[in-house]
This record gives sequence, structure tokens and C-alpha cells, in this order.
Amino acid sequence: MGETTLLDADARHPGAAAVGGGGVLFALGAGKGFLAHRESGGTLHTYVTLTVPEGWRSGIDFADTDGAKATLLENFAGWDPALTELINDVEGALVPRPIYALRVGHGWAGTPGVTLLATPPT
Repeated sequence: MGETTLLDADARHPGAAAVGGGGVLFALGAGKGFLAHRESGGTLHTYVTLTVPEGWRSGIDFADTDGAKATLLENFAGWDPALTELINDVEGALVPRPIYALRVGHGWAGTPGVTLLATPPT
């Protein structure tokens, strides 16, 4: 749903750096969560995930970082502040990253020799 970057996390965002650890973080709940990983130079890169209707993000002005953060944080009320700091501490823009997936159990019969390619709607 949203991508964030915290530069020089150990020095500038020690709380977020501590929860992110030295590798990869998966903090998942019912239809939402945080996926974070370390990059070179002390950067902490996070994906904030939410299961929402397709048009949900159209109501968020991602150019308004404070407003976008507030909207995302509403969905994580009651979560540990060390995790929500991954959103609170963002200094630059939040980048929307929609993920499309088929429902669990969805399937179809294959046709030998046929490959179907598609792109998500924009």
C-alpha cells in the first residue's frame, strides 16, 4: 500500500531502527502490517500494508505527507508505537504501491501452449 524510507535510521530514527533490527521485519495483523528491511548506508525501507477496496487510495493526497501519514496511522490505532514510528518518522513523501492479488482458492484450468500476460489497471 505505501512505501517509506528512513535515511540514517540508527542516528536519526533510533526507535524505528531498533524495531527494524539488522535485517528484515514482518509485523502482520488482520489485513494489515509492516514489512521492513535494511539497506546500505543505514537506510530502513518499509512497506506499510493494508487490505482496502481498490479505490481507497484515491482519497489520499500522497503529496501531503502529514495528511497521508495521519490516514495510514488511523488504521494502526492500538499498534505498538515502535511500529507506528515507521510511519510517523517519515520525512519525505509516502509512495503509494498498490498490490493486486487473486482471492485464495481462485483458479482456472490450464491450456497447454497458452500463456496469458496482463498488467494491472492504472
